[in-house]
Amino acid sequence: MKAGKMIGAGVGIGVVLLLLGAGVLILWGSGERKRKTSAETLPNGEELFARHLKAIGGAEAWQGVRNYKVEGTTTREDGLEFRRVEYYAEPHQSLVEVTGEDFRERAGFDGQVAWTDNPAGISLDCLTPIEQHIREADPRREANYREYFRNFRTLRLEKLDDRSAYKVEVTNQEGTKEYHYFDPTSGLRIRREYFWKYHDGSSTQIRITINEYKEFNGLTVETKTTGSVWQNPGNKSNATPEFGHDIKPDTTLFMTNNQARFNIPDFPEIKAPKEAVEEDIAFRIKRNVSGTVTWNGEPQAGANVSLVPDGHSEREQKTLTDDHGRFQFKEVHGQKYKIMASHGQAGGSEMGMFPPGGNVEGLVVTLDTEFGVKGRVTDISGRPIRGVDVRGETSSKDGTYEVIIRGFPGSKWPQKWPITAVHPAYQHFCKTVQVEKGKWTQLDIQLQPHAKGSDMAKDETANTSPEADDDPCKSIFSRTEGIF
Repeated sequence: MKAGKMIGAGVGIGVVLLLLGAGVLILWGSGERKRKTSAETLPNGEELFARHLKAIGGAEAWQGVRNYKVEGTTTREDGLEFRRVEYYAEPHQSLVEVTGEDFRERAGFDGQVAWTDNPAGISLDCLTPIEQHIREADPRREANYREYFRNFRTLRLEKLDDRSAYKVEVTNQEGTKEYHYFDPTSGLRIRREYFWKYHDGSSTQIRITINEYKEFNGLTVETKTTGSVWQNPGNKSNATPEFGHDIKPDTTLFMTNNQARFNIPDFPEIKAPKEAVEEDIAFRIKRNVSGTVTWNGEPQAGANVSLVPDGHSEREQKTLTDDHGRFQFKEVHGQKYKIMASHGQAGGSEMGMFPPGGNVEGLVVTLDTEFGVKGRVTDISGRPIRGVDVRGETSSKDGTYEVIIRGFPGSKWPQKWPITAVHPAYQHFCKTVQVEKGKWTQLDIQLQPHAKGSDMAKDETANTSPEADDDPCKSIFSRTEGIF
């Protein structure tokens, strides 16, 4: 396919979203030089959206789109390059496939269920409000901006790098403000700044800057996009972008009503896998969990109790036991649960599966002296990594983890324990540490990106402890091929 003429800089469809994940405070306009423009000369915000729509092909052309495919490459700021294919289908379906030499991930939304499938397994995106997925998966969202946004307000004309832009504030369906920037000359959108809100109250801030557009048989799309995401937007001490990247589509194919502008071969069926559907059904069922915390056989009042469903630390609930050592959690979603309790230096845990359609009652969590290995997981730049599997535990938003070790009755101490860390985007890690009974061992973990041309199951030489005859890490990867 031969692409048509190249259009100036602007924003387009915002297809970057499904690769981007997590975010820290964006200080809108901080340090920027602002051009003084009187309110009387500022164009209407809704008119700027309409002008952008006209510049990318017009409402009639975009309303006729049934589905489309974008294919290209993504380059992260650390230099790693991935092949990327995006599919969008009516009415509200999307699928993004990202592949590298040692990595493959699919993130999709079939209109009802959103999921991610990567080497770590299939997981349900149950935290993001469905309204956000519907908006971003709409192949005609550019023409449907009035359906998704309200309260259009032009704030000012300001400088973005070396170009001017009208900054427009809008409110989306979730009641969250977004900021869109439009080129005064071409009318094209050149930046979008917005929040990605989650059910647990956390959020991600995303900035997408469009540096280039191209026209494909009457429909204009962005062809070079730089994106940045910030974790924990309320934490100013962590105001560092997690990563930025460029999207460089090679081909953009459209299927319109009764006319194929281009033939789209092998357009996939966008359907959530069985595991994600089952998890979605379980997530919609609200259950109660109750029980008692004991110490030396007696109920323990004032103990800290937390519940993590399905291994999702971001959905953690917390409470304290009453005067009789009892605790209760209401409206818990998920298939599996893990209860952790602590009081002073003592701790205990229980885990299990929810009965079909039923509650969990009468749990007894017994406290014992708690010890193990704890620390923080970061990348080579020192930024925290969330969602790392550290010997069965999951690192939190700030990268911290705790692995509780209790041993067996009559065990001799100290003992050597292999601590493994697995994340699909990084080399596997294993280090053997010596653990003393009753004491916490500190182990901070730094994960390395996959080396080019490496085999992911064996690419851990830089992340293992030195070889020794009695080192448990020596045989872990070869025995399990990196799956712990």
